[in-house]
Amino acid sequence: MKKFSSLQRLCPGSYVSAGAALVCLVILFWAGCATVRHFLAEAACATRVNATLRRNVQPPIRNIQGAIFLDPANGAYHAKLSQSVMMELINLKTQGPGSGDNAAEHKKIRLGWQKALLSNPVNAQYWYQYGMFVTWEKKWSYQKRLQQADHAMAAAYDLKPYGPGLLYSLGGYWLWRSKIPGSIPGAREKGLGLLRKAVLLDRGFLHRAAELLWYHDPSPEAVSELAAEGDPGIKKALQRWLKIKKKGGSK
Repeated sequence: MKKFSSLQRLCPGSYVSAGAALVCLVILFWAGCATVRHFLAEAACATRVNATLRRNVQPPIRNIQGAIFLDPANGAYHAKLSQSVMMELINLKTQGPGSGDNAAEHKKIRLGWQKALLSNPVNAQYWYQYGMFVTWEKKWSYQKRLQQADHAMAAAYDLKPYGPGLLYSLGGYWLWRSKIPGSIPGAREKGLGLLRKAVLLDRGFLHRAAELLWYHDPSPEAVSELAAEGDPGIKKALQRWLKIKKKGGSK
């Protein structure tokens, strides 16, 4: 009994219970604060159509900056800031990034995408959009920009190889890449393969993919290549599309 009493004095159960309760309270307090911060950030800058309070998903830039202040670890807010600043520059019809008095805005766009990727490096859409920005960026040499963009597009594909929407966008990038100076061998074939895959996964992308091919190469032969071997349904659909295109006139 004496030994048991001594052990109780050395490790009193009440202290252990109190310590565990304190840890639980700290965790609950931290989680509660994080939830409130995120709720307020979503109220200022909704990241989804059905998000908190059903707010505008395209808020003013000051609202996005407020959301970043409240929840800086959320990559969606950094991505939205980059998108909004970039669209603002496009609407103002400015020159590309790195030009004139817009250097601060260009840096803001670049840092926004970098922070978004640091917060969520497995988001394929972030990699794609960052790659598209890099093609516009004038901080680096032309060849280095293309290398950076190619790397970003490859990362996007590796992260989401079965997303038809992303595959369609990546296909468009590689078709564009095949038409510019410094193109890499097989860029067009790569773009065509991605468009085929997008159509096979979702037939809803068939007409959009055909329009994209027609834009880069307005010929029936180029569009017909979209039909994968052994899929007569897609081939017939493309033939109908070409007939309608011919009646409506080529671009």
